[in-house]
Amino acid sequence: MATYLQRGGIVLSIILFLMSLTQPAFIVDGGMYIGFLLLLIGWLGVGLGAGISWLANPLILVSWVTAGVPGLSFVLSLLAALFAGSFLMFDEIIRDEGGGMEKIVGYSSGYWFWLFSMLVMLAGNTIRLILLSLTSPVQKQQADAQKMDDLM
Repeated sequence: MATYLQRGGIVLSIILFLMSLTQPAFIVDGGMYIGFLLLLIGWLGVGLGAGISWLANPLILVSWVTAGVPGLSFVLSLLAALFAGSFLMFDEIIRDEGGGMEKIVGYSSGYWFWLFSMLVMLAGNTIRLILLSLTSPVQKQQADAQKMDDLM
């Protein structure tokens, strides 16, 4: 059951993430920014205020990839959710390489899809860890044996 929940969580998280790339993420005085553009160039502002939230992207990617290691995937999805949520603490973003700033005047669907992508993965990992902690040692051994049989 934990495996099905985890797969569903990963799939939903990825779908939400992909949806976020096609939507406006936030609104500034001069217009709005689309998620795909932010994914491509956001790393340029990582050390500058709100740009730190871009780090959620590689963290969630690695969380998806390491889903087979529940504890690691949980920690990565938690960090991703925290970095993504941290964007709400900023009221300006860097506009250009000259250091010009733009005021954030609103958040749009792309941001919320992106944040919920992180939260869904975190929820899936949390549920999986809880279910694993409730599993008896005998059941764990049987599940491990089944995984080994599946690999062969």
